[in-house]
Amino acid sequence: MAATRPSNRCAWRRSGRRRHLPSGLHRARRYRDIIARFGRFPHRQPIFGRPLAPEEIGYLNAGGFQG
Repeated sequence: MAATRPSNRCAWRRSGRRRHLPSGLHRARRYRDIIARFGRFPHRQPIFGRPLAPEEIGYLNAGGFQG
């Protein structure tokens, strides 16, 4: 059975969908910042057989994003 939503579209946005936005937006900004800093995701480079730059190694060893 399909979920019902309030008939008022604004109420629907307030009730459920928008509460997930801050978390998703935070995650998107974090990813953007990592790519802006390194030009790629450092934690993925070993998977592709690529060497890590010294700055990437320091970032990951300091507890940076692990995927």
